[in-house]
Amino acid sequence: MTRVVQLPEKLDTSAASKLLIDISDNRGKPLVLDASCVRKIGALCGQILISTILTWRNDGQNLKLRDFGEIANDLTLLGLSGQFDIKDAHL
Repeated sequence: MTRVVQLPEKLDTSAASKLLIDISDNRGKPLVLDASCVRKIGALCGQILISTILTWRNDGQNLKLRDFGEIANDLTLLGLSGQFDIKDAHL
């Protein structure tokens, strides 16, 4: 069963610890990261997303970033859009 993690409005340094816990709790399972509420993403949470992408790929699990339109520019600035094909939302 695919799990869904609802991401907070601000993915800044103060949100990083909880983000890491929420994601880690779902390791080994298909996962959807729902970004519909996110308005800002910082570098530390961007690094967590990169690690998540690589971990899920290595584990052979499906990972999807959903409803990320509000942070598409931030993802591009962090270098995630080209490297991980954010434009189609499948990671």
